Amino acid sequence: MLRSFVKNSFIYYLSNVLTKGISFFLLPFYTMMFSQGDYGILEMISVLSTFAIVIFSLQIQEGVGRYYNELSSASEIRIYTSTVAYFVLSSFSGFFILTLVFANQLSSLISVNSELLVLAAASISLNGIFYFSQNQLTWKILPLKQMICALVYNLTTISLTILLVLKFKYGIESIFISQIIGAFIGISLGWFFTRQDFGIVFSPVVLKKLLHFSLPMLPNAIGIYVFLIIDRFCIEHFVGLEQLGLYSFSLKMASILSIVHLGMSTALAPLIYKHYKESDTPQKINSIFRYFSFLSFLAIAFIGIFSLQLTHFLAGRSGYENAIFYVPILLITLQFASLNQFFPGLIIAKKTKIISVISIGTGILNLAINLLLIPNIGILGACIAGIISTTLNLILIRHFASKEYYIPLSMSKVFFNVIVILLIAYSNIYYQLGWGIEVLLYVLFVIFTSMSFLNKHDLIRGGKLIKSWRNHK
Repeated sequence: MLRSFVKNSFIYYLSNVLTKGISFFLLPFYTMMFSQGDYGILEMISVLSTFAIVIFSLQIQEGVGRYYNELSSASEIRIYTSTVAYFVLSSFSGFFILTLVFANQLSSLISVNSELLVLAAASISLNGIFYFSQNQLTWKILPLKQMICALVYNLTTISLTILLVLKFKYGIESIFISQIIGAFIGISLGWFFTRQDFGIVFSPVVLKKLLHFSLPMLPNAIGIYVFLIIDRFCIEHFVGLEQLGLYSFSLKMASILSIVHLGMSTALAPLIYKHYKESDTPQKINSIFRYFSFLSFLAIAFIGIFSLQLTHFLAGRSGYENAIFYVPILLITLQFASLNQFFPGLIIAKKTKIISVISIGTGILNLAINLLLIPNIGILGACIAGIISTTLNLILIRHFASKEYYIPLSMSKVFFNVIVILLIAYSNIYYQLGWGIEVLLYVLFVIFTSMSFLNKHDLIRGGKLIKSWRNHK
């Protein structure tokens, strides 16, 4: 399991560096070509995109992930995959039709003109289908082919966006046109890689089984959705689209952390579902958790300590400097949100209703804090609401999941590292310590976090795993 995890994580890391890394380096181009108001509009359409994927997928991908490794023959795989494919195609086609019918009402709700909304809806529909094709490669544990699909999608989208903006003088609609073309190519490539899994077959019995598992996850997904979007609506309502654009930029800076998270996260879930019955799996997950935490905090410290320099580099224009006050808190929020994957007990036990109750409860808490704080302290209120509700969600998930499938993880070290990095980051923000002190603080934190999460055996084991994978390759 550990050898497969290291191999697959490396491929997913490479994929994320090549795809998301290119996107981050293009942020100066986007901030120069699009205003903060444009960023605010893109953020509101992103809210609609998240809603569509959450609601219209009915979380069926959760059922596929849970049962895929229990399929014993190619014919069973073909029935499952084809059934889900027909469902996804029908569902997202329905979303696009509904958007056309209610375009005027939706455009008023999210402050976007109806023509741009329809274009965005086409992009969202095709991206939902592309998301399904990527999931299929994930559950088949084909990371290299998944990386190729993601890379082709991103390079197509980015290059077409630049072409449409610079040569044809398009505005933000260029992003959606490019995503439509990129998603179509990505879907075609994903189908080519997994074409043996598809056929002209549809099973109501399989669909019922998958939805029986996934539908109780829908309230959980809606709770997460509310958690993700309520701050955007509150910021747009109370402080305006320009501040929403600043908040969106701050989130994009913090999401650099996803390059670290997605590599391990994408590799972890299929392996847990495949090996959870083995007696040594909890200890192996413990080892993965320590490596994950170590690498995550290295990234958090780098982004947090050098946030001012990163802001100047990525923004491309003035007006985004205040992002440095929000990025450290957003980084910790993203880190806590990523840790739920290390507590799979409720999913393994198929007690998905508990997950939904927790998500809805913490989503309501997030809403209440946003409504209380944003009118008074603006974007900072959204950041505080996020970190409080995410922390509570993690604590509750860990508590109930551990009753079903116990994994011996030490969370105290995580919280202690969080306190240390927040103190360092905000001390640097307020006192402007300078390059020399910043580098020294980062080196000291690297030593501190390595002592927190790794020991000599971890370093030896990690070296052996990488060496064995190289030899195997």
